[in-house]
Amino acid sequence: MMTMQRLTWMSMAAAGLAAITGCTQTTRTGDTAATAAGPTAVAATAAATAPAPSDYYAELMHNGRLHVVGGPESHERVKGGRNLTFSRNILGMGRDGGTLVVEIDPKDDSFGDRLVNEYYRRNYYAEHELNGRLHVLGHPDSLARVRDGRSLTFSRNILGKAPGGGTLVVEIDPRDDSFGDRLVAEFDRRHAQK
Repeated sequence: MMTMQRLTWMSMAAAGLAAITGCTQTTRTGDTAATAAGPTAVAATAAATAPAPSDYYAELMHNGRLHVVGGPESHERVKGGRNLTFSRNILGMGRDGGTLVVEIDPKDDSFGDRLVNEYYRRNYYAEHELNGRLHVLGHPDSLARVRDGRSLTFSRNILGKAPGGGTLVVEIDPRDDSFGDRLVAEFDRRHAQK
């Protein structure tokens, strides 16, 4: 986790480099006005645009990458064609194996983690066979667990649904029926009779 002091130092270094090279844009913020005004403006811009903790969640495409944002201001920023102020890229986890760009808050690690987990809840899908049963999973941690030969904490068995009449083991969330239902629907879509 980066401290504001370290961010301010990094902002000053970026502004100094920009002044030496004649560059008027920093890749951290993408805000030319803040860079031209100096390091204090960059730090103020970072503090002003840091996301507030909330339950907000949105997905949108920008520059061919799927962005997951946690606030309405960030949503409007990306929708308007601008990059997120703070983000992390997860290669191969976006739609069709593309890059997933997740908004983060440098002062709160749980902010980006919440967005990633919500993205997985809504979109992640994996299959893995273990002990003759096909497991359908909704989170990468669950896939790792099954690959290690361990059972899922919460699952539903559907006899005869797997290819060849085998058992389908579906990961579920006891607090949210739609989680397991989404996985079954995706399994049905992928294994539809042609």
